[in-house]
Amino acid sequence: MIIEETALIVLLIVLIVGVILPILLKKFHLPFAVLLILAGAILGPNLAGYVEINETIIFFGFLGMTFLMLMAGLETDISKLKKAKSKIFVMSSLNGFVPFLTGFLIMFLFDYSFTESLLVGIVFISSSVAIIVPVLESFKVFDDNFGQLVLSSTLIVDIISLVLLGLFFQNVAPLTNLSMWIYLPLLLFSLLVLFFIIPRIYNFTVKKTSKRGNNEEGLRLILVIVIGSLIYFSGLGVHPILASFLVGLMLSGIIIKTPKIKEKLNVLGYGLFIPVFFFIVGMNMDLTLLSEISFNNLIIPVLIVSLIASKFVSGFLAGKIVGFSSKESSIFGSISTTQLTTTLAVIYTATSLGIIDSTIATAVILISIVTTFLGPTVASMIIKRK
Repeated sequence: MIIEETALIVLLIVLIVGVILPILLKKFHLPFAVLLILAGAILGPNLAGYVEINETIIFFGFLGMTFLMLMAGLETDISKLKKAKSKIFVMSSLNGFVPFLTGFLIMFLFDYSFTESLLVGIVFISSSVAIIVPVLESFKVFDDNFGQLVLSSTLIVDIISLVLLGLFFQNVAPLTNLSMWIYLPLLLFSLLVLFFIIPRIYNFTVKKTSKRGNNEEGLRLILVIVIGSLIYFSGLGVHPILASFLVGLMLSGIIIKTPKIKEKLNVLGYGLFIPVFFFIVGMNMDLTLLSEISFNNLIIPVLIVSLIASKFVSGFLAGKIVGFSSKESSIFGSISTTQLTTTLAVIYTATSLGIIDSTIATAVILISIVTTFLGPTVASMIIKRK
């Protein structure tokens, strides 16, 4: 099968899944991302073998990962971290360190290398703001003190995990040969330009070029900023996962005044590139491992159970320490288990670089599938209890 035909088949499958399956499976409340990941696993090279990974597919995956982390940055509101700093520190520290230690030790006990163990430990730190925000909104607690503390602590652990992942990939698969004495000052200067100079240039340019009520120039300018920043930071040695998030974080302060541009970015990202990325991530999952009974494959259920247990227990304890009720602590523990955005981006990158094997990739992708469904469901059951 030619490369172009394979890419078109992936796009067609993604569009069909996006149109038909949500209607058929709506009553099961399965997230759209889970459906696409499962479709990729079933139709991919490890099971049906109908769709193979090639250069075009890899390029689409890179675009999808970039948009996914970009949108994660756009959804991050740093201003929410200003209140109750001590409580946020306790919640994020406990809910990040305990899962990290759990993931690292389990990998090490199963005779994986220090590098692989460290990567899984860092993955265990993160949660998924993209899932937690709509869950809090559906519970009608997003704007109260509890909701803001949960969201703020989640933002902190996600940012910490992304920074650690950036440092990890910089050491394992460096993108630059710059010495640390040159790299760090240049990186600091670049971040100052990104967060303080570029927003002013954007605002000045939009005022001069945009017609009233027309956001097309603003959208084009944002795409120029995104692509140019990614090229620059990649050349500097910052991994695209972290670079995309940083650019999205910067843009979150810009497009808050122009919601129509954010809507168009949502359509562009979630309408095509991100769904394709979910499908490609699924192609890296080997479901046949679940039918093979061996000591090595035992790590799959162990990692899934340990992530859920460590996140829930640490979240519950952190909630009790900062003064939450048992019910609120249980809700925080439940929804903090969700793993999606950062987890999938990391697994895609680590698999592409050959850092982890198919067993660990399958385990971590299954963690995303299970927790994306289980976390909000359990939290919903808890909040509905009298």
